[in-house]
Amino acid sequence: MIDIRVATPEDLDYCREHPINPAVTEHYKGLKLTGWAYTALIDGKILGIGGAVVYWPGVAEGWYCLSEEANNHKVSLVHCIKKVAAKAFGDLNLHRLQTTIRLDFTQAKRLIEHAGFKYEGTMKKYTEDGKDAYLYALVI
Repeated sequence: MIDIRVATPEDLDYCREHPINPAVTEHYKGLKLTGWAYTALIDGKILGIGGAVVYWPGVAEGWYCLSEEANNHKVSLVHCIKKVAAKAFGDLNLHRLQTTIRLDFTQAKRLIEHAGFKYEGTMKKYTEDGKDAYLYALVI
């Protein structure tokens, strides 16, 4: 069973130290926990940490950083993303939650699609290292 708790800096450090994909997790090197963020656990093991940053009323950017443990619980992780997204819509009074996925992180692309997010386009040279990224959104 998946548990969700308010994220801590230690949770983020764990995901950085045990990343699902080291090349992508480098992207979160400078990330600081502020605002709305939660940690997902299964059997006491951290699957990942994610949150949302509100851009303006009703619209937020979702983000997540997964641990290597997430590879063992892909179906549960999809349910978790849906649960946390629903919580974000309610807690933050959203009508749109969007996220970006690096083109070279195909696991994340499939995961977010299974969670119900829809592809909206490709953003050229979007990441800090000049990589392209897909834009996905969940709109209600």
